[in-house]
Order: sequence, then structure tokens, then C-alpha cells
Amino acid sequence: MLHGVGIGRGDWRHPDADATASTSFEYYKKQAQLAEAAKFDFLFVAGTGRRRVPALAGATRLRRLRGQRVAAQGTLEVFAETVVPILQKRGIYRTGYESETFRGNLGIPVPPNRYARNTVAVAAE
Repeated sequence: MLHGVGIGRGDWRHPDADATASTSFEYYKKQAQLAEAAKFDFLFVAGTGRRRVPALAGATRLRRLRGQRVAAQGTLEVFAETVVPILQKRGIYRTGYESETFRGNLGIPVPPNRYARNTVAVAAE
């Protein structure tokens, strides 16, 4: 089902964009071809939280959901307020983290500082 542009609270369209493109099959075909040529494995299509959750939930089941970029100012706030709570209720999105660092959450140990002096060697001097 094709929907026109700007039908939801979080939707935004660049002033130079063709307003009728989103209702054209040829437009979507071209976008898919460009994404495939660029080796994109997932396209995030903007829309309201309620409409995007099923697509995001399906993407996580297929292990395709990775960090998606949010482009327009305010879009992140709308996403956090509308989509994240729904995904958390469904158990798809975390409600907390084990560590306070990105490394810790990935299970990667902190490497030794190669620029700091070796404290053992310094103590022996």
C-alpha cells in the first residue's frame, strides 16, 4: 500500500522533493535499486510511531535492525516518545543496560592506555 507524504506527526519532506513520488511505484522501484546498488540491507521509511512499529518489529525478527540514523531535528524526540515505548512493551527494545559504556554493553574490555607510563615500571624506578 502506498501512502502520500506528510501524513503523520513525525513526517518531513525536503522542499525540493517531489511530493507525488511516494505514491509512484516507479519511485519505490528506483529507491530499491539505488539501495541495492549501494549495498544497503534495510531502508528506514519515516512515518508515525504506530505505523512504523510493525516494520521495525519485523526487521528485528529478521535480524536486520541496526542503528538507524534520524535526520530531521525533532524526529529523534518523536521516535523516542512514540516508537520506543511500544517496542519496549513488545520486548524488542531494551529498557536498561548492564554497563554505563558502549564498550561494556558490547562486552568489549577497555584496552590498556598505550600512552600512559607503565605504573609498575615507574614504581620500580
